[in-house]
Amino acid sequence: MKEQTMTPIAALIYRGEGNDELRLLWQAVENWRRQGLRVAGLLNKLDANGNKMRDRTASLTDSREYAIMYDGGCSDDACLLDPHGLAASSEVIREALASPPDILVFNKFGHTESENSGLIEEYAAAVGAGIPVVSLLSEKYLPEWRNFTDGMGTELAGTEDLAAWAAAVAAG
Repeated sequence: MKEQTMTPIAALIYRGEGNDELRLLWQAVENWRRQGLRVAGLLNKLDANGNKMRDRTASLTDSREYAIMYDGGCSDDACLLDPHGLAASSEVIREALASPPDILVFNKFGHTESENSGLIEEYAAAVGAGIPVVSLLSEKYLPEWRNFTDGMGTELAGTEDLAAWAAAVAAG
């Protein structure tokens, strides 16, 4: 990671599917909890092989799962987002906004957020409330994310970056 100030909004940047980064974020959530941090939010589920299930997100605070893609809506190249499923999943984030955790996780800043839709209002509300936010980010949406964060977001590239960001967050 380049020398930069750690900001309360961060993105773990990935290329391709982002399976490694998703597994890393799941591991980080468990590590943060062991450190006594309260973590809430959403992450895509992992299948039996440890790969991202693009069509499902899971709450980090309970057993709720959300289908966020239309049935049969995923191919190797793309998925067809179900806006009703995405809207339903936003309840997890809204609950976290009402009882702020130490770290709020968004499964990703993706296509819909890059178009000022999806969970963009929830991102803005969390950042506005001073809640540290981390998400996955495909490098193809990096320009839109930089625009959304006004260039003030922390860009993470792996385990060490993620750990340093969380330590800075925990230190206040």
